[in-house]
Amino acid sequence: MDKAGIISLLGDIAIALAPIILAVVGFCGKKLADLIQEKTKNEFLRGVLGRLDNLCFQVVKDMFQTIVDDLKAAKADGVLSDEEKAAIKAKALANLKSHLGVKGLKELLSVLGLDDASLDKFLSSKLEASLHDVKADPLL
Repeated sequence: MDKAGIISLLGDIAIALAPIILAVVGFCGKKLADLIQEKTKNEFLRGVLGRLDNLCFQVVKDMFQTIVDDLKAAKADGVLSDEEKAAIKAKALANLKSHLGVKGLKELLSVLGLDDASLDKFLSSKLEASLHDVKADPLL
């Protein structure tokens, strides 16, 4: 086979393989785009949850400084009743929601895929976790 025949054969092979190569490149491009989108989504979610943790911690500390300590001091035994605890928890949840605002609450609903009742339970559990941390380390 002469040089022109080899070049012609290579051209025919390239033409035959072009759709396969384009399909592979397209598939790899799609997978790369999906990975980038997932990484961005995960980083966004991590950021939202990190900001929520910080805000829960601030609300719990604020509640301790402004309400809990005063209530305990006013009681002879220094122990809060279940009703007082429930009232404080409800106020903490209201404070947290107030700090988050309408936009923050909508963002959490969207990112976490929760309904309003489930979001309240989620936020309450985050507040409980922050309360545990504050109680465990009084220097916080």
